[in-house]
Amino acid sequence: MNIQKPQPLMVDGKPHYTLTSYDPVEIEVYVPSATDDDVEMMLDTLLRSAGAGREVLSDANWLKQHFGTDDLDDIREAVRVQVVDGSYESVERQRQTLCAEALAERLGQSVPPAQLAEVRRSIESSLRAQIQASGMRLDDFLAQMGTTQVGLDSTLDEQAHSVAEQDAALGAFAQARKLTVEEGDYPRLLHMPASQCQALVEQARAIGQEEQIRDSALHNHALEVVVAECVTHYHYETPEEARERAAQMRAMGRRGGAAGNPGSGREPMAGGSPFGGPVAGGPASGAPAGRPQPRVNPNLKLV
Repeated sequence: MNIQKPQPLMVDGKPHYTLTSYDPVEIEVYVPSATDDDVEMMLDTLLRSAGAGREVLSDANWLKQHFGTDDLDDIREAVRVQVVDGSYESVERQRQTLCAEALAERLGQSVPPAQLAEVRRSIESSLRAQIQASGMRLDDFLAQMGTTQVGLDSTLDEQAHSVAEQDAALGAFAQARKLTVEEGDYPRLLHMPASQCQALVEQARAIGQEEQIRDSALHNHALEVVVAECVTHYHYETPEEARERAAQMRAMGRRGGAAGNPGSGREPMAGGSPFGGPVAGGPASGAPAGRPQPRVNPNLKLV
């Protein structure tokens, strides 16, 4: 049964949130394995990104041109390294997401409807910009994801509620622990180059929104502390679970969606190559943007 939480007190025009506990959170992280299926699916992704299919695997010249070698064993081993690196990154992303979610469960107040609406508008605007940048129409995106406008609206509502509660909980944690940030911390905490961060701060300052930049950095700092202090249990993927995940990923690939299973801890790696290109590690709800990039094999590069 859902218990209706009280509205937060307004202090200086801002909602004041509290948590039921400030003790370390306890989470369980799913650790995916690196199977032969994962390697082959990643290899297929790399080939598709180069506009090719598996027929080129027998073309030594093509392989040398794109991978720097025609030795398939070397290529597969490099891909396996990328898959393993992706698993490590996935675990860290899960820790951040699960910690933020666990902290949000301790929120003592409900987020006001106006704030929920603002968060939802921001999420929807970002999504529409990504769809437009990809050259897709909204109808095409909905078809690819196997959903409808009603389903998308429901998902956006849920995500906005989750993100808003996590943000409120992190703010409450930061206040209770008396955490502070300096402007020099912004690039690291906002995961932005220093020059780009400075431009963002100056723009926000010009329109009177510098406090929002500070709050974002402070909440990310709070998440760092929560993750560092959390009690983490690890569930290592069994062979049966790995086979089930692989089947789900293939099914999603046939639908044209991203080949990842959010429940499994293995996110899709789109928009780049493990041989030097960027890997997209879009944050889960509530987690700050920007993640450490995987190691790059200097001898193998998809061009």
